[in-house]
Formats: sequence, C-alpha cells, structure tokens
Amino acid sequence: MPSIPLAPLPQHLETVQTWTLDSVSELGRLRRELSEALLESHPEHAAAHGELTEGMVLVCSELATNAIKHGRPPTVVRLLSDGVYVLDVMDHDPVSIPAIARGRGAGEGGFGLVLTDMFAARVGWYSGDETKHIWASFPVDERRDDGSEG
Repeated sequence: MPSIPLAPLPQHLETVQTWTLDSVSELGRLRRELSEALLESHPEHAAAHGELTEGMVLVCSELATNAIKHGRPPTVVRLLSDGVYVLDVMDHDPVSIPAIARGRGAGEGGFGLVLTDMFAARVGWYSGDETKHIWASFPVDERRDDGSEG
C-alpha cells in the first residue's frame, strides 16, 4: 500500500458541519452527528447512503482517534461537500507526518489509515502553520432509479 500523498484539500468545498474534539469520549457524538449530517445533506439519496455513510463514519472515527491520540489538541473535524463529500481532520501538530502502520498484527491497532485508503476515493494530507490536515473524499452516490442507463 502506498503512503498517503502530500496534497492540498480539493478546492471549492462548502462546510456542511464542524466538530471540535478534546478526547476519545466525544467520538460517539461525532459518529452520530456525522451520520445525521450526511442524511440531512442529501435526503433524496437516503436509501443509497447506507454503505457510504458507514464507510465515512468509520474513516472519520479512525482519523479523529489518530488525531486525538497522536496530535495536539484540539482535534477539528469538518464535513465538506461540493459534488463529493470530504472529511477534513486536523490537529495542532503541523510537524509530524502521518504514517501508515506496517507489520502489525490484528488487534495491535494502527489500521486507521489503511481503512481510510480502502474506503475513500482519495486521501491526502498537508500542514499549515499551526495545523496538520488529513482528508478523505467520498463520491456523493447519485444513482437514481429513474430507468436511465449509465
């Protein structure tokens, strides 16, 4: 598996919702509110969103956990959208470089970035003056049961 590319956040995204986290005890609220935000942002696709939502919630939880455990507080999570969904997870440690865990067995942790790469369409990271961002994009499922062929 390749490393996460150094890449800026995709352009022209609008913020759907933002969360600020200080501890892992807040992850349950984040997962619940992200699921709700995804459903509310495109209610017309609710039936098709189940798998997308599950993958995004898992990725968000993993990235936020990494930021809380390995970065500097606070952790800020943003759900962005403009034809795609983007999760932008930032911590206040712009110096450390996100690294994919290699050679760990099941149950030893360290698979958050591996899962992110599996579920997301694109993944990237970059640092600013005060924050490090890891982002993951997901297509908005626009399959419609309108009888048209793709």
